[in-house]
Amino acid sequence: MLNNLEIVQNSVRLGSYALLKLERIAENIANADTPNYRRKTVAPFDSVWDGQSDRLKTRTTRSTHIPFSANQDRSLADTQMFHPSTSVEPNGNTVTLEREIAASAQAKQSHELALTVYDKTRAILRSAIGKQ
Repeated sequence: MLNNLEIVQNSVRLGSYALLKLERIAENIANADTPNYRRKTVAPFDSVWDGQSDRLKTRTTRSTHIPFSANQDRSLADTQMFHPSTSVEPNGNTVTLEREIAASAQAKQSHELALTVYDKTRAILRSAIGKQ
């Protein structure tokens, strides 16, 4: 029953995305001293998200609703603390541990959000059917 709810499907997508991002971060950290290693990244979640569901796009349904501008209608996944730099270490490596640590904190937050959404949805459904 939970698998048919779109909010649950989206939280599973976000959780899977966070896991993939953490795998890339772990690979980058493991190769931080490898000569000529190029940092691997994952596309931002909003680029993966686009086209998943037109029903989830923000829209105004009443004249009293405030319309979203293009700048306001952005996902949190698009906000990045560090942007990839073009600097290369003398050994040709492009990994910086500080950037990887910051990226892992963002991925952890995404994973925790996915788990919270799933758990709260389950609790609401249990409450609705009378099982607490």
